[in-house]
Amino acid sequence: MPETNLCDKLDEVAKGSVRKSAKEKELAEQGPAANKREAFVVDNKRQLRGLKKEEVLAICSKEGITYATLDRAKEDIVSKKTALAFGEEGSVDVPDESISSADLVKTGDGETVS
Repeated sequence: MPETNLCDKLDEVAKGSVRKSAKEKELAEQGPAANKREAFVVDNKRQLRGLKKEEVLAICSKEGITYATLDRAKEDIVSKKTALAFGEEGSVDVPDESISSADLVKTGDGETVS
């Protein structure tokens, strides 16, 4: 009875058929610096999550951030800390999972803002 290397052939075929999602490809292309930045953002958002208005106001005055709303102030604090930590100039885009359609407000001219 002849022996086959079916397992080897299946392994070879399986290697080529593994597909990555668009998100996985994007994360792989960004490299370790982006992963550190994302971890930094998540960690800072976690630290600010439980703070009350008075505590956030104190941080805003210390950091030179204009307080508008509690959530917006927390986003601005994280943006500023991220920019300082990673040497970025200007505004830093901080992903926010907490914004929902209920947080959006329509202005008089039909424009929707958060």
